[in-house]
Formats: sequence, C-alpha cells, structure tokens
Amino acid sequence: NLLVEVTGEELPALDGSALPFALMLKEAGIFEQGKEAARLHLPSPVFYSEGDSHLVAFPHDGLKITYVAHYPHPLVGAQLFSAEISEELFLREIAPARTFGFEEEVAALLKRNLALGGSLENALVIGKESYFSPPRFPDEIVRHKTLDLLGDLMLLGKPLDAHILAVRTSHRLNLQLVGRITTEEAENARH
Repeated sequence: NLLVEVTGEELPALDGSALPFALMLKEAGIFEQGKEAARLHLPSPVFYSEGDSHLVAFPHDGLKITYVAHYPHPLVGAQLFSAEISEELFLREIAPARTFGFEEEVAALLKRNLALGGSLENALVIGKESYFSPPRFPDEIVRHKTLDLLGDLMLLGKPLDAHILAVRTSHRLNLQLVGRITTEEAENARH
C-alpha cells in the first residue's frame, strides 16, 4: 500500500544499497490498517531453472532465503547467505550491501555513458587482484544478490511465505520465478 513517485528515469544511487531507502521508510512509520495483510502461502514447491541458475520456492512459515552466488574470480568464488528474513535482519545484514561490478564491466559501462552516477562509494568494484574500496561484508556480493531477489519478490504484491533456494540467479530469472508463483496462485484460487 505504498506509492513511490520518481522524477527522472531511475531512483538515485545514494550509497549503492537499499539502506537509505529502508531507513527513510522506517522513519516515515507504518499506518495500521483495519486488517492483516494477505500473505501468499505456497501449497507445493515452485521452481525455475535455466542452465546453471536455479530457483526453488518451498512451502515455509515466514520467508527464508538461501542464496548461493558463484563467480570464477579469486576474490569472490562461491558465497552463501542463508537467513530467516525479518525487518531487523534486513536492515542490519542485507540492505547495506551495495551493488557491485567487475572492473572490466564498469569500464565498458562508462565507455557507453552508462553508470555515470556510480562511484567507489556507492558500488563495490572488483579489480583483478583487489577491491577498489573495502567491502562492507566479507560476503557483500551474495548479500546484494539476496537483496536483488527480495526486491524482485516484492512484485508479487503481498508477503510470501516460502523458503527460497537461489543459485546464481539474475533479475530476469527471479522474475521468471515470480511469474511461476503468480500463475500457481491463480490456478489454486480457481480450484
């Protein structure tokens, strides 16, 4: 029940994480309404796979995310993040994780006049042998991928009760899972 209006093509990058936005929403407060928010409960697992990327949503009380990120880079390698999602955990462990990119990707974006709002303060840039600025967490990359997944799940329009196992996903794949969950919900509502 929140409408955000944006002037411009995209939200400002701020510090590259969701934390400033989350803190602003927390500061604004919550207006209690007359009934509980409807939740989406999965009656059975829902999955989507493509190549070596996989997403599975299992029935669960509450929301739990287990995310496995893997990049063939010596500074990154395989990273795992798994947690029951709560407001406190989100603010402390997930929202501060900045967007990231590899040095060669960033150079290509800048060459095309993209990512112009990016800086070493609002992005974790991964060089060949070191980070350009210190990570906020040793596993900041998998935490940001978890943040991406949580953001994509918000497109469901209601809180999801599920344990999501995600392996090497992207926004596009996350949205495929959201579509599958939406389709399953519509089919279950008809029966």
